[in-house]
Amino acid sequence: MKKWILRERQPDKAAEIATVTGLSPLLCDVLASRGIDSIEKADEMFQPVAAADTFGDPFELKDMEKAVTTVQAAITANDPILIFGDYDCDGITATVMLVQYLEAAGADVRWYIPTRTEGYGLNTEALQTFVDEGVKLVITVDNGISANTEAEFLQKSGVKLVITDHHQPSGDLPTAEAIVNPHQADDTSLFKATAGCVVALKLIAALEGNKAQVAEEFGVLAALGTIADVMPLTDFNRRLVRFALPRIEHSENLGLCALLKEAGASGTVVDINFLSYKLIPMINSAGRFTGAEIAANLLLSDDPDEAKLLAKQLKEINVKRREVGDQIAHEAERHLSDSPERLSRRVLLLSGEGWHQGVIGIVAGKLLEKHGKPVLVVTTNGEDAKGSARSNGGLSIYPLLTACSEALTRYGGHSRAGGFSLKTADIPRFEELIDKYCDDYFESFSIDPTTVDALIKTEDITVNLLEQLQLLQPCGAGNPEPLFMLKGLVISSVAPLKNGAYISVTFTQGGKSLRALCFRMGYDSFAYHRGDKCDVLVSLFIDDFAGRGGVSAIINDIRLGGVTDLQDRYAAAEAAYEEFSLGKTPNEKLLERITPDSATFRRVFDLLKSHTLRYAEEAAFLEKINVCRFRVAVDILKEAGIIAATLTNGRAEFLPQVGKADLSDTPTSKRLAASLSII
Repeated sequence: MKKWILRERQPDKAAEIATVTGLSPLLCDVLASRGIDSIEKADEMFQPVAAADTFGDPFELKDMEKAVTTVQAAITANDPILIFGDYDCDGITATVMLVQYLEAAGADVRWYIPTRTEGYGLNTEALQTFVDEGVKLVITVDNGISANTEAEFLQKSGVKLVITDHHQPSGDLPTAEAIVNPHQADDTSLFKATAGCVVALKLIAALEGNKAQVAEEFGVLAALGTIADVMPLTDFNRRLVRFALPRIEHSENLGLCALLKEAGASGTVVDINFLSYKLIPMINSAGRFTGAEIAANLLLSDDPDEAKLLAKQLKEINVKRREVGDQIAHEAERHLSDSPERLSRRVLLLSGEGWHQGVIGIVAGKLLEKHGKPVLVVTTNGEDAKGSARSNGGLSIYPLLTACSEALTRYGGHSRAGGFSLKTADIPRFEELIDKYCDDYFESFSIDPTTVDALIKTEDITVNLLEQLQLLQPCGAGNPEPLFMLKGLVISSVAPLKNGAYISVTFTQGGKSLRALCFRMGYDSFAYHRGDKCDVLVSLFIDDFAGRGGVSAIINDIRLGGVTDLQDRYAAAEAAYEEFSLGKTPNEKLLERITPDSATFRRVFDLLKSHTLRYAEEAAFLEKINVCRFRVAVDILKEAGIIAATLTNGRAEFLPQVGKADLSDTPTSKRLAASLSII
């Protein structure tokens, strides 16, 4: 269970902002608790953004002067220039921007984006082809900061190198004419959290000398890359995205317009959510599934018919990507069902032959969200294997991979995500090293809590409030969508939508109703029922569907009413169960508390007969059955063959019984009895 944490209120500062601005007290509460705690900060956040103010001074970045000199010299000499990009949306947009600018400047320019099979960043095989063609300057975008071997190859080949990147350097830097990366140790630029496409945008601005013009021409593409790379929407990133959003639908980029149409933008508000969940996945799907050149060619196209064709292809690729991802996720879940003991590990490692390399990262993210543990998904291809890792707090991926590097041939990443390669035969050893790392350094780790902006009631939710909350847009990383907690809501109805893929729930409180959509659970797996009193986390939106013109909500999380007030106790019991499942022997007091008695078994059995596992656990907890005791009881019922080891739609499958099962004759029961006898 995720812990819900309310932001610390700043009532005096909120009241001051409300008095001066006339904004809703609730909105001002949200602002102040997020650090927008003065009139000056509020003004800066809400004032219109001029083109020239979108991304700061490009010459603040180290080596920008050198980069400009090198590129301008190549243009003047008509030297062939290669833009070497990356296969995600950030790298694709950066490539397109720089190619378009250099072509307009009269340069002899060509571009290359590697496939996922080749791997991320520069590679000498691809570079050799362009060296043979006479390329004299290579400019990287969204990569290059660790390409020491490739930089040496270019130097020996007489080719100059300019690196533009935003990834963290490690060790010695490559040899290059210029390295433009805000994360260099001696870079003095003030704002570091920029995407690779914004570093490329700054290079273009430095070359052009007119920031406003560059923002008008390339700001939309840079904003797309910024959103796609989940950069924090603060400072210059927020200004850039605020500037670009109203311009996206009116872009002069034929490919982008064609893609917007295929994504269903007509009649829809093109906001961060639309871009993040509709349009950007279509751009990314090319690099994940076929080759990023389709997306790059689309955004570079000046032919309406070609743009329409390529946009349609991207849509089809994205549909296929979703289907394959769903299939792999289903297979991964089946592996867990067949070997449920894996769920007791602190880190889940799952592998499959021929799983598509381009989607295993997405699958890892889905499994992470479902199981609340760091996940590594590996695809094998004969002797070779590649993997993708995701974490949401508590354990950092890059140090984990570093600690297990003896089993890996290549790896990289950061705290929450990473990629790696290894030999298929070394997967068992890799798993052993992961377990050892967790045993040595992580007796326990917790998931990042969910930060909540305010506790409200249904009576607080009005169209006027929601209209004012729009002032916080654009929302994303670093400036999240406002999230509100409501306690004690009563469910009055639950209805399936889209054939039960998600649901509509109507709550009531104090005579006022609130309609909410739930995308996290389908109709068959939704744990709660009409009449239940629940605590809920929601984001709010104005509902214009079918002329409704009211307010609706999207459910972020939900639990039985009363659990929130005791969530620390709940979390402590979860941690105790995790330690027990990893083989650690609890102390005498805890052993007594987690050992089920006959009354516990009867109650757990009855709850599982009628409810999902999640609901049963929360209901039992509110009845003062320790969560750890509940889970131990479920384990014993599984071992006794009363319920299946697998759970369908979150519900226990009860197995046919021949005679009476002996609950004391299971491995877990014997372990508990032996531990109690020793003590």
